[in-house]
Amino acid sequence: MVTRRALLDACDAVARTRLSVARGFRPGRGLPAVRRAIRALEVAEPFDPAELCLALVIELCAHEPWDDLDHGLLEPLFDALRVVSRVPATRRPKPITKVAEAEVAVRHGDVRVRGDLELRGALLVTGSLTVSGAIHALGAEWSSGTLVVLGDVSAQRMSCLGPCAIGGTLALSQGLITAYYHDTSSSLVAHRITAPIWFDRGDIGRRVHGAREVPIRLRAQAWIEKRLPEYFEGSSRKVDWEDFDAAFYRRAIRAANQ
Repeated sequence: MVTRRALLDACDAVARTRLSVARGFRPGRGLPAVRRAIRALEVAEPFDPAELCLALVIELCAHEPWDDLDHGLLEPLFDALRVVSRVPATRRPKPITKVAEAEVAVRHGDVRVRGDLELRGALLVTGSLTVSGAIHALGAEWSSGTLVVLGDVSAQRMSCLGPCAIGGTLALSQGLITAYYHDTSSSLVAHRITAPIWFDRGDIGRRVHGAREVPIRLRAQAWIEKRLPEYFEGSSRKVDWEDFDAAFYRRAIRAANQ
């Protein structure tokens, strides 16, 4: 539990700490919005610091971008999580494998997930996130699948169709999908992105920020339907996002190298 004064003091401490993530994304620039959100909280003291993150997620969801997701929306949420990370956790975090639509989950420290992570709402992690299976970050709304992690993220594969900011490295052993979805872009920011293949559905590469170590970038090439007929008909996909599995990435790598 925490007070407004304690969170504002944590804001001051965060402001004195320099952090670099990716070009165009500047931690610290969101702190004025975080301070406004702290002062505007309508909760009795002391309160759960997750209330601050909830308020900023609500502000994010109220926005309706029709093109790029403004960093001015993700930076306050990232900075709020930096502030919350300075408040000692009072409860042991519950295991997590799913975050439902309209749900906001805040986790202190490192998080490990066995199997797949189904992310329909928002997941905010002050440490690193390790998933033994796949991350499915998508849902019914443009803001579904919001993921903010201060540390690193590792998984076998990831379908990233929601807003995502990662302070460290996004490391995927099988592959990455980003897409233009619900009339807006998935905005993916990470310090570093590593994956054997990236399926850039909708050609939104300019909305993905961070150093990339990805040897193959698959788009809507003319040969896709011929070489991957189980997954595509023309330029349209024939399967759900969750069905772009390990076999798809293996076949896509072979097809791209033909």
